[in-house]
Amino acid sequence: MQPYQIITAITFCTIDIGRRIGESRRRIVGAATFTGHVDGDHVAFTLDASVLQASDPNDRLLRWLDDRFAGDRTTIAGYRLGDTCHLLETMEMAPWSAGVRALKGGDGRMRIDIAARKRGGGGLGFGAACAGAGMPVSQSGETEHFTAWCTGRPGAILQTLETDVISTWRLAMLGVACRSSLGGEVNTIIEGHLATWLRDACFPAARLHLASIEQSRA
Repeated sequence: MQPYQIITAITFCTIDIGRRIGESRRRIVGAATFTGHVDGDHVAFTLDASVLQASDPNDRLLRWLDDRFAGDRTTIAGYRLGDTCHLLETMEMAPWSAGVRALKGGDGRMRIDIAARKRGGGGLGFGAACAGAGMPVSQSGETEHFTAWCTGRPGAILQTLETDVISTWRLAMLGVACRSSLGGEVNTIIEGHLATWLRDACFPAARLHLASIEQSRA
């Protein structure tokens, strides 16, 4: 990973706000980014998240995306990123969002659209892809997310976003590593830096990821 090849993973939390009335209305209610970049001999990591309340307009999330990606030249990584972009495009102000353009690749930056597949064909869901790679995935379901969103208590959504975005970043790095033996060596070094960062962090997802890294090295 070169200094100009900073990788930012992004993940979203969506719920069906119309399920109680029997009409599907999927809405993105939160997003998180996880960035890793080289600074000399040090690898720095940054985690950021935004969760909407039930009274918040979608534009608030778009503004957050703009703040994260406008003018930024990082490589963006996401699991089936194209599927999420279709949902983002349904938001009223999406055509004017620099963040949405970045996620779609419309500003010329590199994207890593992760899409793991089963042996013999067929796509893997995010949870199965993480399990196959020995990485944690959030155990909170849509019922917990819906309740958290309705009641203004975003804890379950935040934990999902934090757990899954770090796994998304690690999946992207694993994909890069698989391209060459040198890539594998670099990824091992970077995961060592990540483990150090996780030890100093104080949120549940950090403990889950640290345990998975230590187990893979046992």
